[in-house]
Amino acid sequence: MTYDKTTHRWCLDIADTIELGSIDEEYGSIEQAERELKAQSRTVYLWIYNRIPTHNKDIVELTLAKDARYQPMIKEALLAQLEYDLKSGGNDVVKQTGINFQQGGVIPRSMQKERQVGIEVEQIIQNAGSDINILYAGDFGVRLDDTRYTEYDY
Repeated sequence: MTYDKTTHRWCLDIADTIELGSIDEEYGSIEQAERELKAQSRTVYLWIYNRIPTHNKDIVELTLAKDARYQPMIKEALLAQLEYDLKSGGNDVVKQTGINFQQGGVIPRSMQKERQVGIEVEQIIQNAGSDINILYAGDFGVRLDDTRYTEYDY
């Protein structure tokens, strides 16, 4: 797993995905597989950030970047997201019908293009434990300014 200081996210490496098979074959090439792993990382992080108050984003971002206790959780969540994507094709718009069979209606194309996280990913993050609940809806009471990236080197 590699930390990207530009996007401030952890991302799986191809080597992390060996247990799930040859993902480069699944996605067509190593380059496409790497792009997909970055997209899945973005999806998982956006899912987290969309569930917390905006004033907590900086501290959650720092915690996920620097606190080693959260790295296994992030890795597990990213692997679960990859598995969700590979098995269900849940984020493959081409495989989606655009029809909501439960409600008998059409799903707008814009909604189909939004990437989703699997239920297992949600459960992993919600049950992460450790000292800080990263989905805490209250106020951590900590504000970080723009120097945080150089000050904490992440």
